[in-house]
Amino acid sequence: MKKTTIAIIMIAIFCFASVAAAAATPFSDVPANHWAYGAVNKLVKAGIIDGMGGFQGDKTLTRYEMAQIVANAMTKSDKADAETKAIIDKLSHEFANELQAIGIRLAALEQNQSPLKITGFAQYRYEYAENPRTLTTNGQSSQYGVASDKTQSRTAVALFLDNKFDGNTYAHVWLNEENLDGQCSDTNDIETNVHVQEAYFADKMGNVEVAFGKFLPDCGLGTLAGAPFMGGGRLVLNIGDEKVRVWSTKFGGMTFNQGDVTIPINKNGKIVVSYFGDNQQSLYDATLAGFVYNITPDIKLDGEYGQNKGATAKLADDGNTPKAAYLRAKYKGANPFQVGSYGVAVQYRKANDGFDIMAMAAPYAWNTPYNWSSPAGGGVANNMKGVELSVETTIAPRLIFSAAYGIMKADVTSSFGMSHDITPAVSNDSQKYLTAQLFYLF
Repeated sequence: MKKTTIAIIMIAIFCFASVAAAAATPFSDVPANHWAYGAVNKLVKAGIIDGMGGFQGDKTLTRYEMAQIVANAMTKSDKADAETKAIIDKLSHEFANELQAIGIRLAALEQNQSPLKITGFAQYRYEYAENPRTLTTNGQSSQYGVASDKTQSRTAVALFLDNKFDGNTYAHVWLNEENLDGQCSDTNDIETNVHVQEAYFADKMGNVEVAFGKFLPDCGLGTLAGAPFMGGGRLVLNIGDEKVRVWSTKFGGMTFNQGDVTIPINKNGKIVVSYFGDNQQSLYDATLAGFVYNITPDIKLDGEYGQNKGATAKLADDGNTPKAAYLRAKYKGANPFQVGSYGVAVQYRKANDGFDIMAMAAPYAWNTPYNWSSPAGGGVANNMKGVELSVETTIAPRLIFSAAYGIMKADVTSSFGMSHDITPAVSNDSQKYLTAQLFYLF
């Protein structure tokens, strides 16, 4: 069933990361000549799984590891034709005991056959920022927030409604309600209404998919990815093992054009090249390139680099072309269906002033204190440099605790209202922060 961008991200981060080496699991190996390897290879070629979720072709897997791959495929059956669905069904029955052991039952697959599916998550997030920054210097553009709007916690509930009309046509809606608690210029408690973050209709025609409606794009690897409420169209084109995606949307009175190309480099990694720009090439005219590579089933590297040639972006960086980059290494990952599973990560990132004026970075790539009253509601790849250390663990079935500590500095230090009228003013060089959250998947 079709997932939203954030649902896919959460599942990728929390559900299907490598969780244990073969020697650490009680499950036996799947023999090298077992039919399941050929079946999974077919799923990789069909684009159901990307071939990097623990499956390496020439490596013998345990039944537990194979069940993780099957669970991944079960969540993406919307991409499957009748033949591929039959393969997923056969695999799910073969590894039914292992799937049940990790909290996934065959009912999940049966539910995927229902025309309407409702899923979602609940999240409580706490944030501490040593020197809260603003997203405007003149205090007039409240949609981007000012220092007095900064809050310390955010509670969110998201519902995803997906309806499949047939094998090629579907509709998707994401409803989101958030409550921001803390100090605010108008009241001590901000209660937002239920928002329609995404709502679109899509149709697949062979290797091409077209969709129209409201989107939260997930362009590239997240350094510039977009925001909710972007209304317009999306085109997806599958060319062999490569995938091309293009969005043209409106947001905040501006038209944004963005897209990416995903190119597998081998069974363990991929390269992603993307573009993000507004129609006037003022705030954004950015090109980016990134990679994801699994060194081992437990260790993953990913990173992205970009530069923004937008006229206003350059003005914010004193006439220079602002750049941004991150590099992250992650060991294992929290699996919501395995209590006690965990992951740790370290990430370096740096962004010049002016690179991300409207806070369009995705929080999964650029985690920063972001719970101001902003329509983007995500990370910020702007005016910062430093290292983030993070940890995550499953403390109960479907319940994950995570925390991150950012040892950050401002790339440019300026006094409030004195310089860079279009970019975040920072009155102190230190930008240290602590974020912590509880995430429940349902």
